Parts: sequence; structure tokens; C-alpha cells
Amino acid sequence: MIEGRKKYELSYLLSSKLEERDALSEIEKIREFIKKSEGEVVLEEAPAKRRLAYLIKKEQEAYFGWLEFLMTPDKLEELKI
Repeated sequence: MIEGRKKYELSYLLSSKLEERDALSEIEKIREFIKKSEGEVVLEEAPAKRRLAYLIKKEQEAYFGWLEFLMTPDKLEELKI
């Protein structure tokens, strides 16, 4: 284990207008960034289309998922998207 890594959780919502394969592709980009930044995904809930409690950007549904990962704090700043 790389010294100085901390555990983080990233929750996300993706537009329901995306095809499922495109939503999975977007999440793969985040996973690859974490790996490239010497991080490690430790837990994950795959994106699933869910009904939202209220409209977000005029959408009633979205793909929701989350990742738990280990990463050093200095690399985390680069993850902002």
C-alpha cells in the first residue's frame, strides 16, 4: 500500500439520456484516472437508472452509482470534473 493514501467516496449522477453502455464508459474513465493516479478502487456500485426525487436539469431519472477508492490527497485535486 502506498503511504499517505486516504479513503474517498465518489457518488455520481449521469444523464438518463445516455445509453447504458455510454454510462459505463464514463465510469470507466473515472476508474482509469484513479488507477493512473496511483489510486485503487476498493468498492463500487455499478450505475443503475433511478427515479430522482426532484428534477435535476429537467430530468426525472438518472444513472446513479458510487465508488470508494484510496488515493493520496494531492492527486485528488486533479479528479475534479
